[in-house]
Amino acid sequence: MDRNDVIKNYLDKKLIGNFKILKHESLNSHYTGFSKYYRTDVFIKIFPATQKKKFITEKAILFGNKQRYIDSFESLGTYFLVLQDYYLQDIDQKQLDSPRMIINIANIIKRFHFQNVERFIDFKKSESSDISQKIEKRILEIDNSPYLDEVVRIWKELKKLEYDANQEYNNGKYRVMTHGDFSIRNIKLLDNNPYLIDFERVKLDFYFLDFIKFFYIDLNNDDNRVNLFLSKYYKETGFEHISDILKYFLIFYTSIGIIKYNLFIKDTNFLGSAFRMLNDVNSFIEKQGVQ
Repeated sequence: MDRNDVIKNYLDKKLIGNFKILKHESLNSHYTGFSKYYRTDVFIKIFPATQKKKFITEKAILFGNKQRYIDSFESLGTYFLVLQDYYLQDIDQKQLDSPRMIINIANIIKRFHFQNVERFIDFKKSESSDISQKIEKRILEIDNSPYLDEVVRIWKELKKLEYDANQEYNNGKYRVMTHGDFSIRNIKLLDNNPYLIDFERVKLDFYFLDFIKFFYIDLNNDDNRVNLFLSKYYKETGFEHISDILKYFLIFYTSIGIIKYNLFIKDTNFLGSAFRMLNDVNSFIEKQGVQ
């Protein structure tokens, strides 16, 4: 019997229901349906044993939401997180043309960044290392990529600016509770208002890292929409604007992460965004006249 069927049969019996499996492009599987045990419609997130840390992180974020969090348990070498099913709606790309929507999304990520849940999550001290060290570690993780040589070539030039980038990156004032996968894939609509989901990649990090994929993929790096988002975020937080040097270090770091992802899960559109990021970093280096 397929493992998904084994888990479904287990959930059907334990939670008394007939649950529907939802498969995701990232290869994760979740289940939905009415549970007679809980007497409500539920959304059940599944984490294999190898993703225990992700399960703990997601649970820590959601545990305080008493309206949505229902239960959690472990069985079959799997961690289960049971949530109230909110029937969330996707955000259509056209809705991102609305200034009001952009402002509302800036508000929800600002509120998320300043949540006080650090006491529930075991953040490693190593997470405060220099951004240049993180980049070099990530480069080692794509040694089988056909794009490795180009990444290394760009890094050889960008690295010459690492002192300023590391100084700014390590300013504790800008280290917040980052979402880790902030994009409209994980921003849904609840009663026509943006609602953030999927917190398994939450960590303490530089705030701007959350914005890069959202800007490049969802906003198509459109200056007007990006500037509107940032003006609202900076107004609410009082943060100084990120420097161009650190911004392009973070863009470069994000692009390598996407290349790494594509070593395991092929997504040509996602990979295309990494190429756009690398091109922009290249252009930045040329304008700097780095020697």
